Amino acid sequence: MIRYNVEMKSFIRRFIALFFIAIVFGVATTFVNLKIIKSKVVENNQAIVGNILSKKPEMEDEIIDIITQGNSKENMDLGKEILAKYNYKDNISFENEVIINKSLKEILIINIIVISILLIFSLLLSLIYFRKIYKDIKDMTDYVYNSSEGHFYNMKNRNQEGQIGLLKTELIKMTNILKEKVELLNKEKIFLNEAISDISHQLKTPMTSLIILNDLMYEDLPKETKIEFLDKIKSQLNRMEWLVKSMLKLSKVEAKVINFEKREVKINELIKRAISPSLIPMEIKNIELKIKGNENAVYKGDMNWSSEAIVNIIKNCVEHTP
Repeated sequence: MIRYNVEMKSFIRRFIALFFIAIVFGVATTFVNLKIIKSKVVENNQAIVGNILSKKPEMEDEIIDIITQGNSKENMDLGKEILAKYNYKDNISFENEVIINKSLKEILIINIIVISILLIFSLLLSLIYFRKIYKDIKDMTDYVYNSSEGHFYNMKNRNQEGQIGLLKTELIKMTNILKEKVELLNKEKIFLNEAISDISHQLKTPMTSLIILNDLMYEDLPKETKIEFLDKIKSQLNRMEWLVKSMLKLSKVEAKVINFEKREVKINELIKRAISPSLIPMEIKNIELKIKGNENAVYKGDMNWSSEAIVNIIKNCVEHTP
């Protein structure tokens, strides 16, 4: 996971850099603290030597040897016994130890300053890192918002590496797909509205004809004329029925409640099936139909709906043929 995660690798690099900086600061602080304690020890030794030699100058060589070369085991044990009488032991408090007491405040101030610098540096490093992530998130949020509102927005750093870059790429792909689907839906709605408007307009003509013919039927007309009017009324009703059925079929297609099959359909069989409902009207009007082409031709589609479409075409041709 870390191997392919650019953001995690960047964070680890910063963390390692901060870790080494903390070590450097820690070592430097230790040296500073030791220098402070050393100066206090030197001052204390100077005070001890001065006090002793002011009273016994003849002990100068011996005392200097002890200060510069270290103490023997016997003298150290003797010193422990003597100082123990005055409660000067290993467990002595910081306040009662002169050197530590004088150095403690200065050491604490230096340590607090160093720790504060490290914390501030860590905070700044974290803010820089998370600020970049926040900018990427805000950029993606603005892109989604503007895309949903239909406004153009140019996303920054869309080709960057890492999981955020991948997320940006997928987000752009998703919004493009959604835009295409919205455009397709709008086109389908426009088509449906135009089709319904056209059918509604076509319904007005047979409706007007029916009203006129119906009014004429109330007059005293010969029987032959009335039969002619009835035939015309029947024709107009059939036309209206076909228009209404077409509108219902369009609404079904728009609602996507029709499942179109994709099977091998023989064109010869399809034409024969589509002609069947119109054979009698064709015979009455002495219409002859000739089919030419490859009898074995096939295609993949829905037999029922293909037949329905061709039936309507043939029916219109028959009805409008004199």
